Amino acid sequence: MSVVYAVLNQIFTAFHPELAFDFLEGYAPVVFLMAIGYLLHFLPSSTERWAVKQLSEFPLPVKAALIVLFAALVMQVKSSDVQPFIYFDF
Repeated sequence: MSVVYAVLNQIFTAFHPELAFDFLEGYAPVVFLMAIGYLLHFLPSSTERWAVKQLSEFPLPVKAALIVLFAALVMQVKSSDVQPFIYFDF
């Protein structure tokens, strides 16, 4: 229980909002993609049906190119270096 108390104490008493800009600068792509994901939840279902219909009407070579593109993107993200844990620097 003391760990939970320590974490909550750190969050509510040692929060430094002035570091928000540093966080956004360092993690801008991640924050941008998360914002896009959250905003997609608010789209009406008719928009989703429209997008599915549009994608299903693409010719087979375009669908194949999209699959290859997304597979390459996933491989790039997967192969990127893992950031070392910050406490290993001390």
